[in-house]
Amino acid sequence: MKAKRLILEADSSTESKAAASQGRPTLELEAKMNMVRKKDASAEKNLRTSEAPSSVSDDTEEDLVALDKVAKRAVEDVGGEAFAPQKGRNDITTTKAKYNVLQKRLAEEVEKRRYSEETCEDLWEDTENAKCAIVDLRNKLEASRTAYNAKLQRVDELRVALEKKEQKHAAELGAKMKDLAECEAAMTLWQSVNHTLLAS
Repeated sequence: MKAKRLILEADSSTESKAAASQGRPTLELEAKMNMVRKKDASAEKNLRTSEAPSSVSDDTEEDLVALDKVAKRAVEDVGGEAFAPQKGRNDITTTKAKYNVLQKRLAEEVEKRRYSEETCEDLWEDTENAKCAIVDLRNKLEASRTAYNAKLQRVDELRVALEKKEQKHAAELGAKMKDLAECEAAMTLWQSVNHTLLAS
């Protein structure tokens, strides 16, 4: 009965099938194999010591047959590697080491990417700020040019007005100088006439 239970457990054990498909035995499978070996050894000992084959009970024969089936299945499932557990463990260790190295590299790459994205975002913000500053400076420059041109135009208008005033003043001054000269001439003439009259 125990042998039948072992067969059922071996058939339904997904862990042993998964481990066997990967070429490595599980602790449960190793324990079953050891139990099979022990029972085989004790059964052979009993067969040797018994006087007649009829002394072996039907349950014991069924157990031996069932255990033999379990052993054959375990060896077939494992593919003959049930007795070389070190290789499977070395493969697991090597795989874990490779996994850890790849995990570390992935973490480093993720960190580098995060840093690059942050740097890019900062540069993008700086670029946007610079663009806004350039637009502001262009607007201020344009406003300054407009104000400068307006003031320059006013200066030109004032210069033209000043030139006109200077010309007008020069004309007025010329007329006054002419009047003054005429007055002086008249005064000189009057003095000479007055002096002649007094002398006569």
